[in-house]
Amino acid sequence: MDIVENKVKNEISKKMDLIKQLLNINENGDIYSEINKLLNLDNKEFAFKSIEIFKPYINNEVLNILTTHTLCNTYTKHVRPILVDVTENVIHNENINTLDDKGRSRYYFDYININEKFYIISNDWYYKTRNNYDNRTPYLEFIKDVIMKSEERVNGGYNVIYYGVPGTGKSYAIDKLLKDVKNENKYRITFHPEYTYNDFVGQLLPTIIKEGEHKGDITYDFQKGPFTLALEKAYNTPRENVYLIIEEMSRGNCAAIFGDIFQLLDRVKEGDNKDWSRYSVYNEVIAKDITRINDGKIKIPSNLYIIGTVNTSDQNVFVMDTAFKRRFEWKYISTKPVPSNKPYLNNVTLSFNNGKENIGINWIDLYGVLNKFIASSEKLGLGEDKQIGQFLIEFNGENDKEKIQNKLLHYLWFDIQEATYKTDIRLFDNSITCFSDLYDKYENSEKIFSDDFFDSINDWYNNNL
Repeated sequence: MDIVENKVKNEISKKMDLIKQLLNINENGDIYSEINKLLNLDNKEFAFKSIEIFKPYINNEVLNILTTHTLCNTYTKHVRPILVDVTENVIHNENINTLDDKGRSRYYFDYININEKFYIISNDWYYKTRNNYDNRTPYLEFIKDVIMKSEERVNGGYNVIYYGVPGTGKSYAIDKLLKDVKNENKYRITFHPEYTYNDFVGQLLPTIIKEGEHKGDITYDFQKGPFTLALEKAYNTPRENVYLIIEEMSRGNCAAIFGDIFQLLDRVKEGDNKDWSRYSVYNEVIAKDITRINDGKIKIPSNLYIIGTVNTSDQNVFVMDTAFKRRFEWKYISTKPVPSNKPYLNNVTLSFNNGKENIGINWIDLYGVLNKFIASSEKLGLGEDKQIGQFLIEFNGENDKEKIQNKLLHYLWFDIQEATYKTDIRLFDNSITCFSDLYDKYENSEKIFSDDFFDSINDWYNNNL
């Protein structure tokens, strides 16, 4: 009995799918339903309601069709342009060529604003009248076709976090990935301990009305946050990829910042809704300005990418929970220099006293030796979290010595030297007992690193480290 029931259900399901295809029912089913209802309206309501629905999808190509006689006749079976541009002449008169040979107006006097230009719309609409003449249905089919094509949304969207120690070039890797993406399709923010859900999604803020009869009054408007702006952009540009980049994710309380948006991070892996959020969240405030959402339920669309960065340093302010982590792919950015072949980026020659003379050492070699010395169990044994990256300091040929003093040496003293429990191996020379000693000795080009460290430099050059 179960086999028979399942077979019947499958046949019914197949027929329903076929009916849906024939009726052009898809994720925009509500829009198509609204379009079909237009046939029952009177001329003026039909004209303006159709443009209201169609407006979000009108680009320059479509506008050219609606305003050109031959194209309009070909695509919509309308005898004259449906729209007439009156931007330069906002007074409705004969010069706009809107009257027929008997002086009858063929366009409504009301103006329509489309892409910051003004248009008047045709009033020649017939539906099964005048010998069954119908010019509404071809026009509506044209609208449906444009909407369907504009909704052929690209997919591939994902959530990913680039992680590694400070200065490895996580942001550089993201910039390289998105170098060909338009700036208006990139939204970049940085999390910090005070960053909140309201900052991320949006909030009601007081606004002073600057003109009109209510000038000076205070009103409250929803100020969109970067997530809402990126979401809106992705919905409204279905054929373009949009990127939300979140720097230093672990410095903010991700669970609190994402709030209910956390539910959207689960993505469909295959099928018609591939790369869309698996679940929706009801948020009428976010949805109200997104014309493609009409039920208040938002999802992350398949063309929206969320890319984050995380420092693996143990000084992170907040720890991400496992449930949050699993909703992201993770991409490790190693401490190895980039590019993999010379000439390396951000590389300068620095001078250090080895107790006998000043020697030159390239930054790429210096930070490489430091990382080995810091992490190796035979040396300081502090692990990878304490290592540094190629871009910890960004050199430009100016004040390089000062940058080493105030950034590298500060880090090495307070975060490395004071963190080690070993007494037999030191990073710095035994004569250095405090940071002031270290700072001054380097300033005076005196020896600051230990003999063990200089031995490691030699081992590095001989490929023995």
